[in-house]
Amino acid sequence: MDVVENVTAMLRAEGKGQKELCDFLGVSQSVYSEWKSGKSQSIRQHIDRIADFLGCTSDCLLGLEEAYSLAEIRLIKDFRLLSVQGRNYVQYTVGAARALEALQPVGA
Repeated sequence: MDVVENVTAMLRAEGKGQKELCDFLGVSQSVYSEWKSGKSQSIRQHIDRIADFLGCTSDCLLGLEEAYSLAEIRLIKDFRLLSVQGRNYVQYTVGAARALEALQPVGA
């Protein structure tokens, strides 16, 4: 996927619209249309702010790191809403699950 496709996918996953992004960036929707059509590459100069808006990394949008699935994005959003105690509990539980899988391989 290219940058614009990644941004579009993340917008959809976050339940945000193109207009919201354009308003956040201070650009017109016609600029976004130019990005989508390939007429302009100026999206790259906004990539850090777009990543902030979408709650991801610029590397994810640039395709330099693995993009998250919708289920993973939902888990991350839920995790961010937890208290410190809740986050600690999740981290402990994940660690325990990894230890169990190491002892008994999946599918065994």
